[in-house]
Amino acid sequence: MQPRIILEVAIASVADARAACAAGADRVELSTALELDGLTPSAGLIAAVRAACTVPIVLLVRPRPGDFVYSADELNVMQRDAETWPGEIAVGCLTAQGAIDEAALRRFDASRVVFHRAFDCVADPVRALETLIDHGVPRVMLHAANPERIARLRDQARGRIALLPAGGVRPGNVRTLLAATGCTQVHGSFKRAASRVDPLFGTFAEMCPQMVQQMRRILDEEVV
Repeated sequence: MQPRIILEVAIASVADARAACAAGADRVELSTALELDGLTPSAGLIAAVRAACTVPIVLLVRPRPGDFVYSADELNVMQRDAETWPGEIAVGCLTAQGAIDEAALRRFDASRVVFHRAFDCVADPVRALETLIDHGVPRVMLHAANPERIARLRDQARGRIALLPAGGVRPGNVRTLLAATGCTQVHGSFKRAASRVDPLFGTFAEMCPQMVQQMRRILDEEVV
């Protein structure tokens, strides 16, 4: 039997954490402001989610929206945030030329770094992957929209780093994605429009536990 396919769910609240765990998530990535592709959550949210969660938590360390070329001040903030968290951290730092910012990466304990989708912005993915491997980064997240690219990078990696497809992963496409890439883990936010409307900000998205449950069933079927 093949090993269990890991399902990672993006969460942004305590309610998300409880729902994701109950629905079958193996791991969660905690951030805030998912509409901005995620920012570092507050200390209060981190503590509350840690108390409520029954699966490993990856903490997103991203001080602002926008690109992944950070100033010294921003890197200082990121480093301090990372030092307060004992588990894995999702980090992505690039140079203005679109390469992995190795000096920035050295500020963090590479053994617990998940290099997030900043990887999708690199100028040379082949070289960038080797750089992450050289630094001892165990996992890299990359967009699921290009399965052929993921498959090529997985062949290049030869088990030296895990690849985590993310972005648009849904129950309707995950079987095809896994077959095309050979990956053994996936990441998604599994959002839906909320049933209630905020009187000030209008409609908003929330995590759909039923979609997470459906994804878990599909992934379990793939390893039978």
